[in-house]
Amino acid sequence: MSNYLKKTSKNTKRTLQQMKDRGEKIPSHTATKISDMLKIPTIGIAAGSGVDGQVLVIQDVMGMNDEFSPKFLRRYADLHTVMSEATRHYIEDVKSVSFPNQSESY
Repeated sequence: MSNYLKKTSKNTKRTLQQMKDRGEKIPSHTATKISDMLKIPTIGIAAGSGVDGQVLVIQDVMGMNDEFSPKFLRRYADLHTVMSEATRHYIEDVKSVSFPNQSESY
């Protein structure tokens, strides 16, 4: 690796570490410029639509946790409510001895 690349790499690492330490995010226009410059895919989390791919955790996308709601999250379902209701019904059925019934038993 040339001295120039070594120096550039160190400067880039230092800049990114400083951004991380300050809690900064990469603005979408910057992410788009970086993505346009590179010949490799770029993946973003809330970095705008100018990157090649997006990352979201499936539990967040499906709404499994109703308390987690960052700006970049778009929920496509409300599984928290569905799972809570299902769990409540299951507990009620077990406590009332209606589950398992004869047809659900061996």
